[in-house]
Amino acid sequence: MAGWGVLAVVALVAWVPAGRALARLGDPPGGSRASTRPPSARAELAALSPGARRSARRLTVLLSVAFAGQATGYYAMTAWLPAILQDRLGMTDAAAGGASAPFQLCAVAGSFLVPIAFARALSARTTAMVMAAMWLSLPVGLLVAPGLWLVWVGLAGAAQGGNFTVIFTLVAQRSPVLSVARRASAAIQTAGYACAALAPTWMGAVHAASGGWTVPLALIAGVLGTMTATMWVASGRATAQPPDEPAGPTAPGRP
Repeated sequence: MAGWGVLAVVALVAWVPAGRALARLGDPPGGSRASTRPPSARAELAALSPGARRSARRLTVLLSVAFAGQATGYYAMTAWLPAILQDRLGMTDAAAGGASAPFQLCAVAGSFLVPIAFARALSARTTAMVMAAMWLSLPVGLLVAPGLWLVWVGLAGAAQGGNFTVIFTLVAQRSPVLSVARRASAAIQTAGYACAALAPTWMGAVHAASGGWTVPLALIAGVLGTMTATMWVASGRATAQPPDEPAGPTAPGRP
């Protein structure tokens, strides 16, 4: 707790001057800030065409399912990975706990790899499918080749961090206006974390009922497979609005 407190103070020292500088840059030269006030969320939503609204709802539903799979897999494997490694490989308690650490540490690498992939013009679908394949390697690998556990743990660790980044990058890029992005993000996280909250419990219950880890791991593979399918659809090339429909305002950063 003390360590996190120190980091918070360091962040505060860095961000307060940066925030003041950004505020000065945002001041209109010789004008009133009120005159440049952005439109309200209600006005932004009212200005959207029916087609843009349908596309936004479709994207939100798809990414809600995808994030539910992502979060369910993460919390289920975080809770039970040490026990799985212990039971399937005969590790001690301490060794199994230490062996699961790369699953968390490699997430940092995944979070950095995804922006690099986008910066190199790799398509969203390609990036999403690479992350999904890496994620799926953990439950499938522990089922068919548990001796290579370190490979599967490292790949899935990077993927669970990277896939999180892919999902919310799609929210930012594909939302027509900022208010839609905010609402979509709230809906996606609410649905995803609501499902994930139950994941450790049902995985433990299935393990107790089946007497092993084969069925629980197969179910996690199925959940991640569903995530992969919805990510495939959601990350497809964005279609332009029909020319006879008025296009809504474009969010900053939208391609």
